[in-house]
Amino acid sequence: MPLPLRLAILIALVLLAAVLITARLNYAKFVQVTESLDSSRYSFLAQDLKATLEAGLDLGLPLEQIRNAQEIVERQRARYPEILSIAVFDDDGQVIYNSGRTRPDLLARLGDQEVVSAVLEGDRIAATSLVNPFGAVVGGVEIRVSAQNAERRNETMLASLASAVLSAAAIGTAAVGLIALVLLQGVRRRLALQARLIASIGGDADAPVPAAAGFQRAAHRALGELRDVERLVEQTRRQD
Repeated sequence: MPLPLRLAILIALVLLAAVLITARLNYAKFVQVTESLDSSRYSFLAQDLKATLEAGLDLGLPLEQIRNAQEIVERQRARYPEILSIAVFDDDGQVIYNSGRTRPDLLARLGDQEVVSAVLEGDRIAATSLVNPFGAVVGGVEIRVSAQNAERRNETMLASLASAVLSAAAIGTAAVGLIALVLLQGVRRRLALQARLIASIGGDADAPVPAAAGFQRAAHRALGELRDVERLVEQTRRQD
């Protein structure tokens, strides 16, 4: 395998590993941030319903007699298509108001927690307790959201990252191969030139040097002609 090709493959593998690690970290960060945003959004919705229902409790009304509670539950669910159900239940776990598929089994888990946010059986849930003016827990609110939307969103993001990684790897490999080829061709030409020079010098080292002999003969001729000129000048002076 030619040296440029080996170097290009090595650099391409290092580049691909770096791109894969970066993509993996970005995907993990994306999932973490989006799940945190989803949890915060539905927890806020549960808190909003809690505040609305507890306003009725503060007026002295029993939970089951809050007049517009069912309308509020249905309106909130209609605002978010991904919500499977919203349920308002009493302290015995009996559903009083609901919209959609309900499963109010979180009352025991609430305890002193203000909001419970978790994923159960593939669904994301957010729940909070309802407290009357005397501080007693009289029920709770449960919001259940389908996790399929989040899964589809993550799959879309993963596909986009995979496409970006393949594109970056292809472009990077081509660029590295081209650069390696150009640079190594220049190095190869210089090495070949040096090799020829060394070969020519080494080949002439053992041979006689004709240039030196020719130079000596020319020097002798020039010296003889110079002496002839000097003699001619001397003869001319004597005649004068």
